[in-house]
This record gives sequence, structure tokens and C-alpha cells, in this order.
Amino acid sequence: TEIFYVGMGYSGAVFVTYLLIGFGILTFIQRLSFLPLFSKVVYILTIVFALILGILSLYDFIQLKRGRPSEMKLQLPDFLKKRIHKTIREESKSTRYFFAAISAGFLVSLLEFTCTGQVHLPTILFVTNIPSLKSSAVSYLLLYNFMFIIPLLIIFGIVYWGVTSEQLAFFLQKRASSIKLYTSLLFFALAGILTLSLI
Repeated sequence: TEIFYVGMGYSGAVFVTYLLIGFGILTFIQRLSFLPLFSKVVYILTIVFALILGILSLYDFIQLKRGRPSEMKLQLPDFLKKRIHKTIREESKSTRYFFAAISAGFLVSLLEFTCTGQVHLPTILFVTNIPSLKSSAVSYLLLYNFMFIIPLLIIFGIVYWGVTSEQLAFFLQKRASSIKLYTSLLFFALAGILTLSLI
């Protein structure tokens, strides 16, 4: 029961935190989209950013295949990792598991946004640039954030049904290289779509 409440509280907090950040980005883009020069500059910078992330993700994929995870470029800095672990440890000591999970989810989401938020801007720009999607940008943002927390829900569900953290860590470690490869392809695809939208 405790695992269920922790999972729901943590996942819900992550969903709301990233949704609020996404709303902020979306509002900023929509308010300044009437400036042609601004829009073009933002698109070009985002395309370059997506290409760099795609190349770095591909580099990380190669390093993982070679058995060198410490050489990866796209990972949280050590000080942020330590801060996240400290936050989780401190919150997990609370007897009010549900509220502790919400607090931890919110704080960890803010700390991890430098890494996990890399897809936010290209995705939001993609949605706001396509007329058929622009009118439903908020709905797509909700869908995007829901899809974002599905892996979290799956992990908590797996743990709830008895899989140990060691087994889960081994499973994820074996598939880390594939995740990096798919992430790289996603960044390249977003860069290509945004480039075509400027032509």
C-alpha cells in the first residue's frame, strides 16, 4: 500500500511540475510568436540545440556499447546527482509517505529538468508551428507529460508486484544503450521537422 501511495504521489508531482514548466514555455513562445525575427532565431537555435543533443546521445550510445558509462556526456552532473539522492533520502524518512513523495517528486523534477527537459522546447515548437496542432497545443502538452510519466508508473507498478530494485536496475542497465539510440533518433527527427518548417 505504501508503494502505491508513494508511486502515485511521486508520479503526480512530476507530471504537474513538468506541465507547469511546459505551460511557461508555451505561453512565452505564443506571446512572442508575432515577431518574425524572434520566431526565426528561436527556431534556428532550437534546431542547432536538437542536433547537438542528437550527436551527444549518439556518442553516449557508442560509449555504453563499449562499456564506458562514465564517459557519457548527457547525464546529470555529480553535484546534482548527490543533491537528488539527498532529497530522496530526506523525504523518505517522513512517516507521511504520500506527501513526502509529492515533495520529493517536485524537487527532483526541478533538479533534473536540465537533463530531462531537453526534449521540451523542440517538441513545443514543433506543435506550435503546425496549424493543425497549434489550436490543440495545451491538449498535446497534457498528452506529452502523461506519456512522460508512463515509465515511472510502470516502474512503480513492477516494484509493487514484487520485482526487487536490483532486478530493475539490471534490466534498465541492459537497455540503456537502446534508450540512448532512440533518444538520438528523436532529436535528429525533431531537428529535421523544424528545419523543414522553416523552408
